[in-house]
Amino acid sequence: MMKPRYFFKAFLLLLALFLLFSCKPASGGPDETSVPSTEAKTGFDVTADFVLIRNEYSTDGVEAARYLRTAFSELFGTELTLGTDFVKRGEEVVPGEYEILVGKTGRPAAGSLYGGLRARDWSYEILNDGCLVIAGGNSESTLEAAKAFLKDAFGYTGPGTGAKKTLEAGFRQDFKYEYPVKELSLNGTDFADWGIVYMNTGWKTVAQDMAASLADPAGIEPPVEFNLNTKSKHNIYLRQLGSSPKNGYDVMIHADDKGDIYLEGNSEDTIQRAVALFLKEVLPEKYTAAMKLTFEKEIGVYSFASPEYDRINPAKNEKFRYENGLTLVKQEESKVSEGIRLLRLEYKDYEGGPVVAFLMICEPGTVTPYCGLPNAADTIGEGVKQNVLDQAVAYQNKYGVDIVGGINGDLFFSATEPVSNPFHLGKRLTSATGPVFARMKDGTYFIGYDNEIDFSNVEEAVGGRYLALKNGGFADLTPGDDLIYYRHPRSCVGTDPEGRLYLLVVDGRQSGYSGGCSIPDMGVMLLPFGATDAINFDGGGSATMIVKDYANGQLSCRNKPSDGKMRAVLDTLLLVRNPDNVK
Repeated sequence: MMKPRYFFKAFLLLLALFLLFSCKPASGGPDETSVPSTEAKTGFDVTADFVLIRNEYSTDGVEAARYLRTAFSELFGTELTLGTDFVKRGEEVVPGEYEILVGKTGRPAAGSLYGGLRARDWSYEILNDGCLVIAGGNSESTLEAAKAFLKDAFGYTGPGTGAKKTLEAGFRQDFKYEYPVKELSLNGTDFADWGIVYMNTGWKTVAQDMAASLADPAGIEPPVEFNLNTKSKHNIYLRQLGSSPKNGYDVMIHADDKGDIYLEGNSEDTIQRAVALFLKEVLPEKYTAAMKLTFEKEIGVYSFASPEYDRINPAKNEKFRYENGLTLVKQEESKVSEGIRLLRLEYKDYEGGPVVAFLMICEPGTVTPYCGLPNAADTIGEGVKQNVLDQAVAYQNKYGVDIVGGINGDLFFSATEPVSNPFHLGKRLTSATGPVFARMKDGTYFIGYDNEIDFSNVEEAVGGRYLALKNGGFADLTPGDDLIYYRHPRSCVGTDPEGRLYLLVVDGRQSGYSGGCSIPDMGVMLLPFGATDAINFDGGGSATMIVKDYANGQLSCRNKPSDGKMRAVLDTLLLVRNPDNVK
């Protein structure tokens, strides 16, 4: 006989079974189709539920998203929505259920793939059935990641290729570019701590292109940010130069005492020019495993228009520029005498070609300039010419003076007289007119046009053709004469308001050594040293500079005249240290 407690348990079990089966609907009843399916997805399939997500504030991922959208449309027959990771300030980030994350989005799910990615590196991974991440170190590598995923997953390489199939979570590929530089610093700071700040909204693309160029050695692409919203320890600033550029420049590049770098210009063209000059200056031609980049100087350039060719001569089918982007790369200085120094200057032009110049700077009161003539004559002789060195030696022998140096003088288009305004000992030597360098009877200097000067007050003068500088700015730039803009050997004399003299000779027509310059180029060379006015003398084969070596007392030619020897000329500009002997 069953005990009562066991009988009661059996009764409860039978009751439960009865209630269970009596609540199940009959087969084929209306409730069977109304209950939603809870069956989980078994793999990654691209459906219309997916949204392509990219970063709201960056162009990174745009091209990759477009490429993916086109490919998925062909493979799966669905046109995916393009979206961004925009979230209002203060609101929580709530990812969608089905997302394809492209580029550096703000989604936490993508963070692990971006850790350690450099510019050319990329990764992709299906994190789960509702999330695919396409990650690259920059826009180009993000696009490469998208292309690699489509090829690896579906065999898709372009229109009409590939086949749809289901993929599993964990499908992943990583690409690491082998960068030549393992350690990189700029001005003593790890390059990973640098950023680029653009101060004009129109310069964003310039800043992004610059960042990509700086990423080339080590794959470290500096973050690009607007205005002063920067989190970087050090920055390269792209900013407005201002209304009063130093010495008339419209491109300035310099570093401050903290090591930050400033690229300054007044337009997108000049900022692009500044970036190009900076990159050329700071990035070496060859990379090494550990590179310490430095930029601690100051570069000022007058950019007339752009780095492109500025003028075309249809008659000769020739292209040429106002100026040639001369950047000083080497400067050697020597003392000639007290208060007088000689500089040998090496430049690179737009194409990296060399230009060599010689600049003599004489402090106020150290020398007195004279117009030299062949055989130290007092008049210009009929057809008589003599090179600069021989004229200087003749002058020393005649007057017993100490000539510290000199350059060739005015242009001459005949064998009888130069182009304009030679004066010696207060006497006008020809009736020619034109621009002139003059020493006035009160000892001051004048550089300018003949209608600006009282010739009755002139003591010595050498004429020229065209002014390179006038009152601290560029002069005679009207494109009416190709002689201004074609590159030649050049000579000129400059002054500043304090009374310094600047004698400049630029070598040219010698491939591999020096390509010569335009007249505006001479202004570019002289402005950094303080000259405010300068006149162009004869150039070409006439361009000659002589300097005395006080160790042996001998004058000699310091530049390399393009003729291979010093050319005979009609007049010179000679610098005398003891002028009282000249009478």
